[in-house]
Formats: sequence, structure tokens, C-alpha cells
Amino acid sequence: MAKIMFLGTGNSFVPMVKTDKGGFDCAWQSNLLLEIDDRKILLDCGTDIRFALAEQGLDASDIEGVYISHIHADHIGGMEWLAFNTFFNPKKEKPILYCVEEILEPLRTALMPGLSPLKGETRVFEDFFDVVVLHANPHITHLSDTFDVVPISAIHIPSETPKQSYGLILMSRDPLHNIFWTSDTIFEPTKYLLRYEFVDVILQDCELGPRSGVHAHIEDLRTLPAEIKKKMWLYHHSPDLVSEAGVEEAEFAGFATKGQTFEF
Repeated sequence: MAKIMFLGTGNSFVPMVKTDKGGFDCAWQSNLLLEIDDRKILLDCGTDIRFALAEQGLDASDIEGVYISHIHADHIGGMEWLAFNTFFNPKKEKPILYCVEEILEPLRTALMPGLSPLKGETRVFEDFFDVVVLHANPHITHLSDTFDVVPISAIHIPSETPKQSYGLILMSRDPLHNIFWTSDTIFEPTKYLLRYEFVDVILQDCELGPRSGVHAHIEDLRTLPAEIKKKMWLYHHSPDLVSEAGVEEAEFAGFATKGQTFEF
């Protein structure tokens, strides 16, 4: 059995909000937790990750691995924390790092200045992570006897040399059930339509405020066929704008909430 949980649903600017009891609450950044049997794998590991995990009663020692979709702080900002918390725990093996080859070297470059000078020795990336390189669509990676993943490349930042993000199609073979997690992506309906039709559930990057040009905007997503929108959960948005979005009229499955879980 497998399930995927939203540890957070907000974008990189998600605010802390005062509660009626005088404390604070937060939607947290859009990182997810994939559970396959008793294995726990993070899908991205942003700066909020320690707080989002703690809210679910978890910490770094519970995490077997992490998949990184792209190199932005709200998706990799907690990686140093994860590395140190496992490196200095003699009872915990270093986490498995899953990523496509195009992400590996930029991730190494981003993290090693903070990880390298340790205990008077120069460390290498593999001292902290067991690296497993995945290959983008159509290559399938088996995570268990009944569960597969396929990285899906997408344009996140358009330019002469576009910056890619790599979401996942998550596939359970017993029973057959597929979820498409887009990660951060611009609106590419022609590229995505067949994938949208293939899966049972879509976890879709969605921008609600002014257009940034680097995320799928809700007004664009509203142009998709009704049968696609009905299985599409929107996330990575500004939580304070949800009530203004009028999602009921758009016929989406809804806005994802932190702690929401989808079972395979």
C-alpha cells in the first residue's frame, strides 16, 4: 500500500498566521510525503520542512529518502538540515537522494559549501546522501514490487535556455492507480493533456495572484476540459487568495490542504 500526503500547500512566500489561541499557523511550503509500506520519502525538502514534519509527528530520523524536483529554496532549503540530522545520528543511515541527472550537479553546487567543511575534514556529497539517478519520461523506476515512478520534465522558468522542473507520475500496480504531481511548471496544455487523461488524480501547481510567468495560473487552468479539472487538486498557491478564487465555479476537485492524503 502507498499514500502521498501534502506536508504543505503554499508557495515560497506563504505567511505565518496568528490563530485564535494566540499561536501561529502556516500552510507551509509545497513539499509532500510519499509512504510505501513503512518507507517514507520526501517529495522536495524546502526551508519549512522541519516544521511541517513536526506537525505530523515526524522528524529527520523517519525519512528514508528524498526526491528533488528542481533547485529553488522552497524545494531544497531543508536539505542541509536533513543531511546534518542524519550524518550525526549513528543509528540512522544516510538518506537516499532521488533526482534526475540534470538536477544532481546544480544540487551538489548549492549544498556543498555548507556541508563540506565538517569535523576538520573535507566531505563529499556522497558522505551525506546515497544518490540514485533517475531518468525522465518514458523511463520507469521501480520503488517497490508494486510501485513505480516516472519523472516528467516541465518548463518552470522560460528563457533561451529554459529551467526545468521534474514532477512525477506515481503508479501503483496493485491496485492500478496513478497520480500526476506536476511540481512547479508553466501552463503547457498541449504537452500535458495526454498525461492528464492517463492518470486518476492530478496534483497541479497553481498560481492565484498576479501572473509571474513561471507557474500555471488558475485562469489558464480553467480553460482545460471539465473531465480533467474534476480530478485536479490545486496547490502551491497563496492561501490567503483561495476564498477569492471562486474555485467552485471552475469545477476543480478543490484546493489541497496540508495533511490531505491520497491512497493508492
